[in-house]
Amino acid sequence: MPPSGFSNKHSVGISGFFRSCVEDLISESTGVRTPGQALQRELRHIATDLVEVKRGPIPTKVLELVRSFYDELERTKPKDFNELERNAEGLCVAVEQRIEEIKVAGPA
Repeated sequence: MPPSGFSNKHSVGISGFFRSCVEDLISESTGVRTPGQALQRELRHIATDLVEVKRGPIPTKVLELVRSFYDELERTKPKDFNELERNAEGLCVAVEQRIEEIKVAGPA
């Protein structure tokens, strides 16, 4: 992390990652399950993976990050995949803002 905190350059990378995850989720789930079912399924798979598969700390944190995003997205209760996509976009914008607010540098 830079001493000045995170900037838009950093937050857009993370939100882009989330957007691509949601695109794939929609692509793989349309016509097969509802948005709620798709998110719950992914959350179950991530939870199981975190318990059963031993990974290094960085891949584990990536899964935990996706789990947190999907958990927050699932709480929006999207009625269809268009709404899921809109809710995900709104959440991505909020995530960008939250990331850019992070400043942890102490005194020089």
